[in-house]
Amino acid sequence: MPNFCAAPNCTRKSTQSDLAFFRFPRDPARCQKWVENCRRADLEDKTPDQLNKHYRLCAKHFETSMICRTSPYRTVLRDNAIPTIFDLTSHLNNPHSRHRKRIKELSEDEIRTLKQKKIDETSEQEPKHKEINNSNAQNPSAEEGGEEQDEDILPLTLEEKEKNEYLKFLFEILILMGKQNIPLDGHEADEIPEGLFTPDNFQALLECRINSGEEVLRKRFETTAVNTLFCSKTQQKQMLEICESCI
Repeated sequence: MPNFCAAPNCTRKSTQSDLAFFRFPRDPARCQKWVENCRRADLEDKTPDQLNKHYRLCAKHFETSMICRTSPYRTVLRDNAIPTIFDLTSHLNNPHSRHRKRIKELSEDEIRTLKQKKIDETSEQEPKHKEINNSNAQNPSAEEGGEEQDEDILPLTLEEKEKNEYLKFLFEILILMGKQNIPLDGHEADEIPEGLFTPDNFQALLECRINSGEEVLRKRFETTAVNTLFCSKTQQKQMLEICESCI
């Protein structure tokens, strides 16, 4: 089932393989900014978790500098990405049409509050950048890191633990598919029209685990475009080979 863009006056769907779609962030502060910029009154009473699960914005609503393509299979948003490009007026040309995504009309007080908030955020960020630059200038050795390392076996870092958990989830899905005789490919290549994105069986099961609340998976793919492969065909085949070699 395709995802529709939640932005007002936007009719794009996630079946377009050349256009990335992104989840609403679960961080309350960032999520609130997304909702404010969308100007949809019906989204204001929803929790960040509900928005993250059920609503998406397409890449057309973000500055290009906010989007990173880390590989042919992976498109992600920067951690601080906020959507700023919206069409809030075209529906006025056809006032008799049914407008499912109702746009919130801002009062003058609300407009002044939003402008002041942007000014405050900009002024807060400037001293932080100066502090970072000053500390780097005073402690150049801190960036290089210590040359001597303890040769004893160190405990896993949080990042390493999360990577292990992530791989564990991937192999669990692969084993489940094997037990249930579910093919990796959900569709034959010649069945999918060119330019359309259709998730394979592996991705569909991975999405189920994400929506069920697996924190490691949600954190890893929170800023990833939902209509790109989370795990490429090559990676799936490599995992399959590892499973076969262990049997």
